Amino acid sequence: MIVDIMVEVLTILAVATKETKRGRFSESMSRIFPFLPDGCSEKYFMKLMGNSDIDDSLDKLDKLTQEETRMASAELLKMTHSVDGKVMGVDDGVRGVAGQVQDVRGDVQDVRCDVQDIRGDVQDVRFGVQDVRVDMQDARGDLRDVGNMVQDVDDKLHQTNRSSFL
Repeated sequence: MIVDIMVEVLTILAVATKETKRGRFSESMSRIFPFLPDGCSEKYFMKLMGNSDIDDSLDKLDKLTQEETRMASAELLKMTHSVDGKVMGVDDGVRGVAGQVQDVRGDVQDVRCDVQDIRGDVQDVRFGVQDVRVDMQDARGDLRDVGNMVQDVDDKLHQTNRSSFL
């Protein structure tokens, strides 16, 4: 497509060169190429435009540039769809990661609940140990009382044995 456009541009330049040799360069070229200095006569432009070679070449160049524009637009649309597809893929990936994060968050919540249950069990064991300590202290006290009672009985037995020997 670019080659065809360049061929038409070269054809227009060839016709313009031919017109230049006839002495109408400044007038015809300022109309074909607007970036050239002004001051050209409309009369020479009309003659140049009346030239069927230039008219045909300009028409063909116009058709080629329109076709190139359509092809470029189609290519741009194709690339846009490709980018859109890739963005959708990334979006799906992000959603997948978000789902995994949500799963991890749920697992962390479960672990937190398990830790709280273990804390409760440890607290229950601590209270149980304290109860056993109190029971042991009570038992120690009871043992002392029993020891004292045995001592009293032993002392009384000893006194009784002494009185019976006398």
